[in-house]
Amino acid sequence: MNPRLRAPTAADKKFKAEHGGMNRTEAAFAEHLRRRCERNEFLSYGFQQRSLPLVAGASYTPDFTVLENDNTVTYYEVKGAKRTTATKRFPLGSIVPLCTTAARLRIKVAASLYPGCRFIMTWPNRGEWMEKCYSAAARKGTK
Repeated sequence: MNPRLRAPTAADKKFKAEHGGMNRTEAAFAEHLRRRCERNEFLSYGFQQRSLPLVAGASYTPDFTVLENDNTVTYYEVKGAKRTTATKRFPLGSIVPLCTTAARLRIKVAASLYPGCRFIMTWPNRGEWMEKCYSAAARKGTK
C-alpha cells in the first residue's frame, strides 16, 4: 500500500457526508467552479453526474461535468497533489497529481472513446489549479 495514502478518519467521513460525498480537494474545486460559473465562464457544472462506459465492462465516473458556453462538455478529474523529489521528468519540489496508473489509464481511454468531450485532470498547487488535458484534440495539438 502507498504510505502516502491513509484510511479515511471519522473527520473525513463526516466532511464527505456534509459536502455531498466530496473530499476536501473536490470541495475546494467545486468552490472554484462555482466562482467561475458566477462569472459566466460556462453554463453549468455538477458533481459525479454520470458514469461513462469504457471497454470490457469498465466505467469511468468523472468528478465534475461542466457544460461550456458553446454546449460542449468538459469532464474534470480532481486529484490531490504531492511534492516530488528530483527526477528526470520533474525538478526537485515540483507539485504533481497524486494519481494511480489505473486512474490515468481510465481518463486516457475515456478521452479516446469520447472525442467530442474534453477530459482534464486537475490538482491544487499553491492556491491555483493545475491542469492536464487528455482530450483527443489536445493530443493533436489543436484546441
